[in-house]
Formats: sequence, structure tokens, C-alpha cells
Amino acid sequence: MKAYQILPAILISLAIPMAALSSSTVYSDVPINHIYSEAIMHFTDTGLVTGYDNGTFGVDNEINRVEALKVIMEYWDVEDPSETMELNFTDIETETWYQVPLEKALSLEIINGYPDGSFQPDNSVNRVEALKMVLLSGEISIPASDDEYWYAGYLDYAIQKALLTSSEDGDYDPQATLTRGEFMDLLYRLENNVFTGEDEYGVASYYGYSFDGVNTASGTALEAYGYMAAHKTLPFGTWVRCTNLDNNEYVDVEIVDRGPYIEGRVIDLTPAAFEEIGWLGSGILNVRIEILAEQE
Repeated sequence: MKAYQILPAILISLAIPMAALSSSTVYSDVPINHIYSEAIMHFTDTGLVTGYDNGTFGVDNEINRVEALKVIMEYWDVEDPSETMELNFTDIETETWYQVPLEKALSLEIINGYPDGSFQPDNSVNRVEALKMVLLSGEISIPASDDEYWYAGYLDYAIQKALLTSSEDGDYDPQATLTRGEFMDLLYRLENNVFTGEDEYGVASYYGYSFDGVNTASGTALEAYGYMAAHKTLPFGTWVRCTNLDNNEYVDVEIVDRGPYIEGRVIDLTPAAFEEIGWLGSGILNVRIEILAEQE
């Protein structure tokens, strides 16, 4: 049996709601403080996505071209074009589950095939391919770019709007394939972004039990069981999202103090905040810090 004749479980779970779900829905592979949980639960609430029958979301599974396309077209509720082009890709037959969104996207020049005449529906989607489909489908204007790479304008827009996170060396890795969780996060950031685009990588430690109730450098009394942190330079009152890179769990904390002053360490968390994303006995965690935008 050919791959395109099989209705993938992922499409059922992404684009065809199986039941009315709410934010109380908990997927076994998506802890409530998972970095993609907000996005996944939000789109679960709207009915755009659901999980697998086994109670998982498949957060780390890669998403392919037609799966991503179908979700994008439904997300934007893209109108039918005045004229529809027939599919003439060498590896696509008619009456597939993705025929309608594929014909619509092709007619609107949101997607195209490969030089050999194929579409390769099962290929994984990378960051810039997803960006192009999302932004074109949403009719979001992208400034022209003189860069030699076709995706430069899309990537520049994504960086400016903090739709993607960079690696520790500052690389946005345009060719990196997207997982289901990352794809949901991209859509969520476009719709409801709380990030400034400023981030930092390093080691997190914790302190606080012996300083509970003692005034910090900001004058705020430290709460060992609250969500507070120390940072060398960030303004007091800044909120940051601290993500444990080993398990993708996060905690949001307010900068109220200065430190840590051990080389390589970028943030000191209260014990309560540290324990949200890791084991206190480990003493340190490899983390990414993302500065959150001020909320009105």
C-alpha cells in the first residue's frame, strides 16, 4: 500500500477533532509546565488539534508537509480561490484526505512542488518551509530581501517577532525539522506572543532557604517558596521564562536580586522555582532564559 493512501494518525489528531476537549485536558507526554504546553492546550481548546487515542500528543514527533499544510489552512480559514488548479504531482493521486487543502494552497501559490515534479507529502517540514506556508496563508506582508536565500525575508520576520528561538550560539537553524510541539508553538507565538526575542543560555543554580524573608538587592523580600530569581544585569521587575533544556520544562520568574557570581551561571532561582523544572539534588541545570514582554 502506498504511503499517500494511508490516513495518518497524526492528521486525525491535528486537524480532525475527535471530541470536545478543554484546557483541563492533559496529555501524558506534555506536562503542564512543558515549554509547548500553552500552545498545545490553546489549540486543543479551539478544536484545531487533539491527541492520539493513547492519551499522548506526540509532542516530539516530526510533522510532515501535508499535515502542516492542512492545519495552516484550517487555522487561517483560507477562502477558496476563484480558480482551482488540478494536482499533477507525480507522487500524488486524487481523492486523498489532503486533496482539497493541497489544491487550494497550490492555486493560491502558497506551496509548490520539487523540480522533478513530485510534492513528497511525507517529507518533514523545516522551519523556513513552515514559516512560508504560515505567513503566505495568513496574507502577512514580508519585506523584500536582497539575500541570496529565498527564505531570508521569512526568517527575518520570524526573528523580529520572536516566533523562533535560537540555539546557544545564536543560530536559528532554518533547515531544522519541526516537531508537532514546535509547530504548535510557532502558530501560538504568531497569535499570542509574550516574548521579546532576547534570550540567554547557561547554568541555573538555586538559593534562598537561608535568605527567606531577607531583603534582596531590589529591596523586595525574598520568598524562598515564590517564583523569584537573581540575575547579574536584567532590570529588577523583569520577568523571564527559564527552561530546563534537558526536559523542556519551564518556570516564569521575576528578577529581584543580583547574582549568581560563579562563572558560567546565568541565573539563581528560588528553591520553589528550581524544583518546578528540575531536581534540587542536582544543584544546577542547563537552561535557556527568554525575557518576557511587559504585560498590560
